[in-house]
Amino acid sequence: PCLQNRINTEYVEFCSWLNATYYGGDIMCDVKKYEKIYEDIQKLQPEDTLQLVLEAETEEQRNFYEMVGDFLLQKKQRQVIERNLF
Repeated sequence: PCLQNRINTEYVEFCSWLNATYYGGDIMCDVKKYEKIYEDIQKLQPEDTLQLVLEAETEEQRNFYEMVGDFLLQKKQRQVIERNLF
């Protein structure tokens, strides 16, 4: 739950920034902040993304966490293929 709350907060902040940026806002992107979010997301394990999906409060959040899980799974699949481990 703590991880979900943190990611939910960062997701809402990101969506606010994205909305302001693409719809006429003048918010400057805090690149370091989003690099940290990226690094944190890269550390998620499959059971973490499953927990996030199962505990998502909205369909939009659930879709977001599913996309994150899919992204991480595809990354691992590419690594396995590149190493000829299959």
